[in-house]
Amino acid sequence: MSPTLEDIVAFVREETAARREILATTTLAELGVEGDDHHDLMQSCAERFGVNLDGYRYYFHHGEEGWNPGALFVRPPQARVPQIEIDMDLLRRSAEAGRWRVDYPPHDLPARRWDVTINRALGLGFALLLLAALVL
Repeated sequence: MSPTLEDIVAFVREETAARREILATTTLAELGVEGDDHHDLMQSCAERFGVNLDGYRYYFHHGEEGWNPGALFVRPPQARVPQIEIDMDLLRRSAEAGRWRVDYPPHDLPARRWDVTINRALGLGFALLLLAALVL
């Protein structure tokens, strides 16, 4: 038997502890689900309702957790593509189909995450400055 909208809403309410009314058109962003929480919710949804997430592309739906100073210099993936909201009806349709139900627009991301490379370089530079300050 396919999950109903009520099943999806109950699941999302349980996962997010949302107190507001959740309709078919309520989005995860409206519930404050972002970053790692979004990732965790999608994984739990896949497990609970048997949804194959092989085609899921996080960067179309939400940003990443935390502050990304490298994004000041190079756009991260979520800033390079149009954002697509995930609402309760999309979760229901995906659960019903057993696979992720979004056909993403054509997009081209660089093979390397330069924003992450910059973050690592900044972190290394900060660590070296801290070490130099401790030694001197």
